Amino acid sequence: MGEAINLIENYKVDNVIFNCGEFNNLEKNLIKILNKKKIRYYSCINELNINNYKLQFLNTKIYNNENDNSSVIYLNYNNYKFLFMGDAGVDKEKDILEKYNVSKIDVLKSGHHGSKTSSDKKHINIKELKKITRNLNIDLNNKTQRLSESVKDLQDKMKSNKNVLFDKEYVKIKKDTFDTMNKVIDDATNIMNLQPKLEKVYKEVDCYTKSYQSLKRENTLYENEIKILEFNNNKLNKKNTELTNKINSILKAIKKFFRKLLQFGSEIIKEATVDEIKGYFDNKIFKKKDVVDISIDTTKEDELFDYVGQERYYETSYYNELDDDYEYNKNKDNDMGMSL
Repeated sequence: MGEAINLIENYKVDNVIFNCGEFNNLEKNLIKILNKKKIRYYSCINELNINNYKLQFLNTKIYNNENDNSSVIYLNYNNYKFLFMGDAGVDKEKDILEKYNVSKIDVLKSGHHGSKTSSDKKHINIKELKKITRNLNIDLNNKTQRLSESVKDLQDKMKSNKNVLFDKEYVKIKKDTFDTMNKVIDDATNIMNLQPKLEKVYKEVDCYTKSYQSLKRENTLYENEIKILEFNNNKLNKKNTELTNKINSILKAIKKFFRKLLQFGSEIIKEATVDEIKGYFDNKIFKKKDVVDISIDTTKEDELFDYVGQERYYETSYYNELDDDYEYNKNKDNDMGMSL
């Protein structure tokens, strides 16, 4: 507004349109010059037709500040929808959304030069969260594909070695198969490292979607955006749950494999296995209970119990879920309990 007089003095101007509300001192001075130059001016108009296009002025009410009284203009140009917010802030933005059925906007000119008070942060954050969930879905799909390929490769190699894999006196396994097993663990670890980020984003999105429940009823502009976000977020959470179950299943198989190595392997194999178990514990892949279940009643029990800080104690009947007879013993105890 401060440069309006300079524009009129230096360029040909036919008409001037003022905002709604009372004229301020700058506008009053400008009107004097307009009258002197015989330039027509208008205030608080609803629409302006230029050729075959219509500029719609989204007037709401008179505010107690000049910024919110600023003209907000909507234009549909060849099916591209533009919204020019002028100097309007959050209050007027909300009033516009309540009063007008504004469909999805292709180009938004932020109010008040993009000031932090010019647009509701929730409206901006929802777009950023959609981008994050979309990228996480892609990253998760890629990592899941790599994990599935590694698991299949390991399964194929273990089948080809099943006749020499386990024996009561020794364990013999090809280095290539052992390397493939480590690749499975690495791929599973990559996904596990992604899970805290997934859970953080899920909680953040869940918080936003809940806070939008009341807004959804009155704000058709963002209703579809919210539905898409909720759908993608639930999809991401479901995929994360499925992946967690898959990783837990893989880790259980690996723990059972390590226990077999400690039970039946040669001393060299046992030493190498102990080092691997310590590494997985240090990297928080195995918990203390995992190490206990793997090593209990083996020759490496003392070393691994000390390493994880586990006291030596035994329950009356300790049935290890990593042992092949776990289900049988558990069911046997249950049957005895029922008979009593």
